[in-house]
Amino acid sequence: MIWRDRIHALRALTGQRLRTLLTLLGIIIGSGAIVLVAGLVHGAEAALVAANQSVTGSDLVQIRAKDLPPRERLRGRPELSRDDSAALANSPMGQNRLAHSESTQEVRAQHGAKRKAARIVSGTPGSIELFRLEISQGRYLDEVDMRETKRVCVIGEEVWQDLFASAPIGTASTIRTDSIVWSVVGVLKHKPLIGSTTGTNIWARKIIVPETTFDAVYPREHRVQRVVLLGERAGVDRVPVDTIRPAITELLLRRHQNARNFKLDDSKVRDMERMIVRVVGLLLIASGILTLGTGAINVANVMFVSVAERTREIGLRRALGETRRSILAQFLLEAATLGLIGGTIGVVAGSAAVGLGGFGLMKVFPAFAARVVPWSIVAGFGLSVTAGLVAGLLPALRAARLDPVVALRSE
Repeated sequence: MIWRDRIHALRALTGQRLRTLLTLLGIIIGSGAIVLVAGLVHGAEAALVAANQSVTGSDLVQIRAKDLPPRERLRGRPELSRDDSAALANSPMGQNRLAHSESTQEVRAQHGAKRKAARIVSGTPGSIELFRLEISQGRYLDEVDMRETKRVCVIGEEVWQDLFASAPIGTASTIRTDSIVWSVVGVLKHKPLIGSTTGTNIWARKIIVPETTFDAVYPREHRVQRVVLLGERAGVDRVPVDTIRPAITELLLRRHQNARNFKLDDSKVRDMERMIVRVVGLLLIASGILTLGTGAINVANVMFVSVAERTREIGLRRALGETRRSILAQFLLEAATLGLIGGTIGVVAGSAAVGLGGFGLMKVFPAFAARVVPWSIVAGFGLSVTAGLVAGLLPALRAARLDPVVALRSE
């Protein structure tokens, strides 16, 4: 392709500015939509994962106690215990991860004449961060409570409302469970829920007490219902949890004498929300690609009109020795240039929209981390140029195949 072809192409495009602009709209919208949707989907995925982790704890690896057949129990295999949690925390896989062993006890909490079905759970100062809990009034458990095995507790929002009628918690606030009096030092802030709200296995109906006090008050086998290990929380650099799951199983089997009296949660459940967002994103990006297709049809129509308007010019150039290949290259270049210009404008506009939209959405959803995804820029450019070339192929072939004599006779 010679420079004269390129000059002819640029002159043809600038000669009809309004028509060229209208032709570019489909390409601009399509390529811009790809960049915008990809950036917003990235932010939506981060926001949804963070919200789901905050509500359901999907970023936690949960190891639950599992009952063995009676014959296996007679062998005296070790049960899931606090020692297992300590072993995981002190192992190489536990680096930069919070670990917690949880024991529970169903109780009837009482304050004055009021009673409430609740669940006492063992806690540590680190469990507030592990489970993403917040305090609405008072304080959480601290190291002094653990060291001195104090009979203090932090109660759920529903326990506080039912027993204390939402009155402020003071130094004299106490509840009784199983003839044990606990001093209430804090109230949990409301935590959103997904799924069933029946039973006591929700934070609003829990009573958190120091782990050491729980072991001193209740049966001292130190058996726990579950061990929780921090998994893929954002902002913390660590080995992906799916990589260490086999190591967790191996460590526990070794400690439990090869007895599978424990089970790990299903890792596939944690990826469900990501898959949902990505499927929605793909559908939206597909709509952008369809818009590009519509833009390509518009480019093809305009190119056919351009060929019809310049039939005499094509005949004259052919009569002066211009080759079919040169005519074909010129019209293909015009179509590709339309795609490139439209793609450039669309990508720039889409990137700007991601920045503005992400900034606005972060004001409402702080975890919404929208950003321009590199592959979307490549896709926007590549698909725009490809759409232009494909749209211009038939008009270019038609122009190249014109008979010079017939073309010169046209009006």
